[in-house]
Amino acid sequence: MLKWLDNFWYHHKLATIITVFFLVVAIICCVQIFTRTNYDAFVMFVGSGGTITTTQYNDIVSSLSDFAEDIDGNGKIEVCFSRETFISNKTDEMSGVLNSNITSTMQTLLYQDYFILLLDPTLYEMYKDSGMFVTTALYDIEVHDNARYDEYAIRLGECDAYYSMPGFSSMPSNTLIVLKAVPYLTSSSKTEEMKDLQAYHAQIIKNFVAFTAPED
Repeated sequence: MLKWLDNFWYHHKLATIITVFFLVVAIICCVQIFTRTNYDAFVMFVGSGGTITTTQYNDIVSSLSDFAEDIDGNGKIEVCFSRETFISNKTDEMSGVLNSNITSTMQTLLYQDYFILLLDPTLYEMYKDSGMFVTTALYDIEVHDNARYDEYAIRLGECDAYYSMPGFSSMPSNTLIVLKAVPYLTSSSKTEEMKDLQAYHAQIIKNFVAFTAPED
């Protein structure tokens, strides 16, 4: 038996290695496909979020799901909440290092599914004239005067949900909520898909802004 194996390995070593390699790759891909989460909404926070604990992060995701819908019809509402660090205080020793990739991050965000962005005001001011955001009027998002920062942005800390729902207050109160514009795409079908995603995320913002904390 050993002699047969030695002979087989001698004549078919390369083919066996290649076959095993592609088999492993196929198994990994199948596992990823069947175990990955299908998200219903995508939200990204870019600001000073280093103090957000795991518990607070989970609370944010849970609270956001109350404003989203099960758009894929699988019986669960899954929200993808991501965060990137941006430090507006230039005297902070870490600001140079942590902010160095912010330009590429914002450019990449434009072509991703994240349509709701929670931004540090300084970062927002850097990009508000870039065409990256759409006005709240585009989807008739009603914002009361205290919460309105300008025609594009909403003050997170002036919304009832900020203090009354778990997790949100772990982000700075001056964080701004904005709706991302649909990027220019050569594929018309992809553009329509992105427009549908934008409209869906606009409804989430509507639900969030309209939320009124229950009276004690």
